[in-house]
Amino acid sequence: MGRACYHPCETACNRAKLDAAVSIHAVERFLGDLAIRERWPLPAPGRSTGKRVLVVGGGPSGLAAAYHLTIAGTRSRSARRPRRSEA
Repeated sequence: MGRACYHPCETACNRAKLDAAVSIHAVERFLGDLAIRERWPLPAPGRSTGKRVLVVGGGPSGLAAAYHLTIAGTRSRSARRPRRSEA
């Protein structure tokens, strides 16, 4: 399981003015590791709607969109812009 969150919210966390920022990165890592260890079930893809979607971008938002579309029964495909060295 990969890690997609680069936790930009921690530097802007208002809690840091009181004591320390909430380490959302650590919380998400803990939950992800616990899910793997405990073998939490993942929802099965939904019944096919017959629709197809192209998700542009493979960052956290694009991956989340493709995941939720799949769970909803929509076929999704991810695409990204080629790097300059690939073009």
